Amino acid sequence: MSSAIGKGRYAASKLLQDPFDSMMNTCSRGLMSNGENQDRERYLRDRIATIVQAHEPARRKHPTNEEIQILRRAVGRLDQLIADAAADEEARCRRAKEEEAQALRIAAARLDQLLTDIATKETALELKLRHPRKK
Repeated sequence: MSSAIGKGRYAASKLLQDPFDSMMNTCSRGLMSNGENQDRERYLRDRIATIVQAHEPARRKHPTNEEIQILRRAVGRLDQLIADAAADEEARCRRAKEEEAQALRIAAARLDQLLTDIATKETALELKLRHPRKK
């Protein structure tokens, strides 16, 4: 019985020290069992630790000469691929411009022909207009 009284005094003194914390613990215990609380706390602790570790700056190791050579060769290959792609794109643009210019020349020639045809037909129309049509 004296141990129960001692625990009661401890609980009362704790309640006076932090009444809000005590109330929250009492409410949580009523909603979840102690094991569930511990599991939840463990999960949150692990989650916080994972987040903190993920945001710690990574320690850089110095690359070896072999790794540097591999990276330089890869950079060279990438530069070559980019240069080839740029040359292909430039050639494609030149071909597109040539095709467009050719299409414009063909359209201009057709327009000239149409204008010529219209000019000759106007003369024919003037001749036809001099003779009234029969209704």
